[in-house]
Amino acid sequence: LCSRDTKSAWEIFYEGIRAVFKSKYLLCIVSIVGFYEIVSTIIDYQFAEILSRMFKSPHDMAGFHGKVLFIAQIGSLLVQLLMTPYILKRYGQFPALLFLPLTLLLGSVAFMVFLWPLIIITSIGMEAVFSYSINQVSKETLYVPLDNIAKVKGKAFIDMFVFRGAKAIGAVILLSYTLWLSHHGFTPHFLMSINIVAIAIWLFSIVYIRKMIGNSYSAVRINPTIRGRSSEI
Repeated sequence: LCSRDTKSAWEIFYEGIRAVFKSKYLLCIVSIVGFYEIVSTIIDYQFAEILSRMFKSPHDMAGFHGKVLFIAQIGSLLVQLLMTPYILKRYGQFPALLFLPLTLLLGSVAFMVFLWPLIIITSIGMEAVFSYSINQVSKETLYVPLDNIAKVKGKAFIDMFVFRGAKAIGAVILLSYTLWLSHHGFTPHFLMSINIVAIAIWLFSIVYIRKMIGNSYSAVRINPTIRGRSSEI
């Protein structure tokens, strides 16, 4: 197994990327994690931009930001306690994985059409509600069917490099927009179009994984035949 105590970051990166590119299943997880981080980075920017226009005082802006996130964290806790166990047991992890991307897709399309600040404020709140509850739990269950080697190497690569790399890509997109594109006729619609494309790929990855291992949460947990297929996926 890949040991973080004896291997350098570059060795983990090399072994992880080899494991990922040998597995369509792991590539789909990379897509789910990576495109979410890009979308999240863009929505965070839009939220900050809207708040800077709504409030002249940094203290008022920080206070409103804190209230939104506080309410979202309460919602996240309620979803985690009341909704997540029911959805996972009743419908499986794949429908549960759809809550966040579909919510963000709806918000991105609505903002692209109407440009209402309330849409982005609602989107950032719903992102916090779902990403730290039902989406996080469902995403972690995707690693269950993998054998130990693919699970350790693939998850280490995704957690260490894909997460940060996707954040960096999102930052490059925003820097390009703010420093150059916004001065050459590009509007917030451009950022929302990037979000819509990214979410479409994210949703496709969820559907593709579902086709590979089915839609039963209990089967993924206890059926050894599915674990044995990890070399195929």
